Amino acid sequence: MGAPPRSLSLVVEVVVLSFWLGAAVLFAAVVAPALFAALPSRTSAGDVVGRVLPVLLWVGVVVSLVVGFIEAVGRNGILTTSASFLVALACGYALMLGQRIDRLRASIGGPVEVLPATDPRRVDFGRMHGLSVAALGVAMLAAVALTVSAVRRLLGQRAAQRTFQQSLEPSHHA
Repeated sequence: MGAPPRSLSLVVEVVVLSFWLGAAVLFAAVVAPALFAALPSRTSAGDVVGRVLPVLLWVGVVVSLVVGFIEAVGRNGILTTSASFLVALACGYALMLGQRIDRLRASIGGPVEVLPATDPRRVDFGRMHGLSVAALGVAMLAAVALTVSAVRRLLGQRAAQRTFQQSLEPSHHA
């Protein structure tokens, strides 16, 4: 007996969310810090992060829209559907901030850290960088909530299916 279609859609949700979430955690906790520690300058590290992060964010947008579509079709409620669109919104906001950061870095024409701490461009860079990190964090937290929700619903369906199957089995009590 195969899994019912709803179980399959929940498995798809868990897999794609876990894939993106794992990539996001690896990037934020390992790759980005390693780049800033290993490369000869913060500018070089920022250049690499600026090429990798948009890919991660676009994948986050696509994954969240796929999950949002599955949630909407499955009529799982406004909270889960909204959470998936929160991931897309947060990733989109981080993408927009990344473009603004790139333009600002280009206008500076050199390393941001050579500017005085009070320079409005350095302050603006720091603010946008902080907002971008926060947006990725919001997207990751929403993805965790969606993954936990999908796993709980999947486990609940499996338990209900086992209970139903057990009720169909002949009783050995006579």
